[in-house]
Amino acid sequence: MSPASIEEIIAALASETPHHPEIAAELELHLALLQKVAQVSPAAQKVEAVKAGALDNLNVDWTAAMELARAVLEETAARRPDLGETLAPLQAALNPQFFITSAMNYLQWGYVRELPSDGREDLGALWAFVLNYALRPWLRALAAAALPTIELEKWQQGKCPVCGGNPDFAALVKEPAEGGRVLLCSRCDAEWPFPRTSCPLCGDSHPQKQGYHPVGEGGRYRLYVCEACGGYVKTVDLRVVDNSLPLAVERVLTLGLDVAAIQAGYGAPSRE
Repeated sequence: MSPASIEEIIAALASETPHHPEIAAELELHLALLQKVAQVSPAAQKVEAVKAGALDNLNVDWTAAMELARAVLEETAARRPDLGETLAPLQAALNPQFFITSAMNYLQWGYVRELPSDGREDLGALWAFVLNYALRPWLRALAAAALPTIELEKWQQGKCPVCGGNPDFAALVKEPAEGGRVLLCSRCDAEWPFPRTSCPLCGDSHPQKQGYHPVGEGGRYRLYVCEACGGYVKTVDLRVVDNSLPLAVERVLTLGLDVAAIQAGYGAPSRE
């Protein structure tokens, strides 16, 4: 379950983009950001940095990470002028102290705790989006080093065994058992098995609280929802598809499912 290389992800997304004209602008933005990620050469990560699914001493070049964050902000602002006013406070506040503090909080908590006071309500989600890309070279390097040493079959947790992040995509697979499920980490792109009948976001397994909605032609996608925590996980059913793409690409191709889920009242579980 090694993550696809960043080059494989870029090539697959570039190949798929012309087939999705309805979200071409969004795909081209993600493609441009992935290309910026690919330009960073992170230092080798020590496997010892992983302790029970939590980050200990992730080896990040903070100067390079902040410059990548700045590039992500500039690229996003250029391609999404409608977000200019929202992104401006982040661009103005981008200095080493703010960046490192918020990045460390994001790594520890999975969301942003401190933001510029003059931002809009959705500023937190946008900054988390930027941090996700800015830290991805080092988190992916850690996943590549750590995954071969982890007994994934024994993990049985919804959070990532490498970085502790939540999954934002999943796949139903044929092997090792029909109907098995593999989760994709939203931060480091690690993949690991997890029971299909439980919510990976809160652990609830009551049948009346767990459900899914089939989406798309031929049953390619499913939107799994949890009534216990209000969370959702986009899923591709690899048992019924002929063309298998990296899950990190499927995550981007299904942006419409995120919109549908949010409009239906689902989202990130409560952090209270």
